[in-house]
Amino acid sequence: MPPNSLPEHPGFDSHGNSVWTYIMSAEKWADTTKTSPAAKFNNDLIGVRVLGFLIKDLWDHCDQHTHFRAGYQSLLRDVTKVASQTSGSVGSPQDTEEICKNICKLGLWYRNHLFRVFRSNTGPTPWNSQHPSRPSIEVVKKQIMDDMASTPKSKPEAKQKALFRDGYRCCISRAFDSLVMTDTAVQQRARNAGINRNTATTCAHIFSESAQEPDKPAEYAASALAILSMFGLRDVAQQLMGGGVNNLSNVITMSTGLHKQFDLFTFWLEEIPGKPNEYKIVSPHELFFDMSDFGPTPSRQVKFEIDPQSLAELSANHSPLPPLPNSQLLALRAACARVAHMSGAAEQIDSISRDMETMGVLAEDGSNFHILEHVLGSLVTAY
Repeated sequence: MPPNSLPEHPGFDSHGNSVWTYIMSAEKWADTTKTSPAAKFNNDLIGVRVLGFLIKDLWDHCDQHTHFRAGYQSLLRDVTKVASQTSGSVGSPQDTEEICKNICKLGLWYRNHLFRVFRSNTGPTPWNSQHPSRPSIEVVKKQIMDDMASTPKSKPEAKQKALFRDGYRCCISRAFDSLVMTDTAVQQRARNAGINRNTATTCAHIFSESAQEPDKPAEYAASALAILSMFGLRDVAQQLMGGGVNNLSNVITMSTGLHKQFDLFTFWLEEIPGKPNEYKIVSPHELFFDMSDFGPTPSRQVKFEIDPQSLAELSANHSPLPPLPNSQLLALRAACARVAHMSGAAEQIDSISRDMETMGVLAEDGSNFHILEHVLGSLVTAY
């Protein structure tokens, strides 16, 4: 999807419309200002459009997702604040340019921090279904049910619990996990469902698991907490931080291929109004629904629920019910995905990833230094 220009008349409330004049000025400035070759990775125009489309998306969806209103108001305050941080005379060309630069920088900060909360570079970690020492599902299942009340301490543990909750199937494609090839209990579930497709699955996180990685600076986790808190999700954020990222409210069973596309914002989930836990699967690429390069062809809609057989077994064992994927986190992730595509940031981030894969090491003549500079710059911790 090519990047879009910001709308001149967004239809906000009076406060939003007033702040929008700064955004429009910054977009015009960024669009007419020459930038360096490194602008591919640190583009002022991308920055202001990320900020503008994020404000617009939050406003457009705040009736359905009430926590978006807090984020909308917070962004307006941020823009007003940076617009006042100039050294030139009010209304002078220097003052106007500084305001535009500050707004673009603020947008790039949100690109680096908000998108990073929902995009992980850690990659999927499939459960090796073929390992000869793997115990039977029936043996593992009792342990899973007995321990369902506690938050998984690791991704493999989260995968096991999520698989059980989701009926050993990819929630998006509905194909069964590859366990169907080796485990008779899962084979029987597949026969009962009338499905003969299987795929390797993994545990996809809604809120990035990389925010919890021990090698990341403490400011990384702090900024992630701040980002969620500004959207009125402080309680959710505190639940996820401190090792709680593997909470089942934050994970979805997906095929490894679809997890990769989910992580790249190739598709996202939008809740259907009036139907709790039911979502449209949305992608700007129609071919996403037709091609099977990344696993079983996905459907156009998904309903999250505890698998009926798993639910019956949990009830019989008097075990607590596992939580379903958090709708508020999914809504915010969907907003990030929409904004990434509308602003051109999604293509920019993909370009950075491809360049990093092919770059290898820093060239002797320094010609690819701007790539490394961007990657290091993405670790900034505050605006």
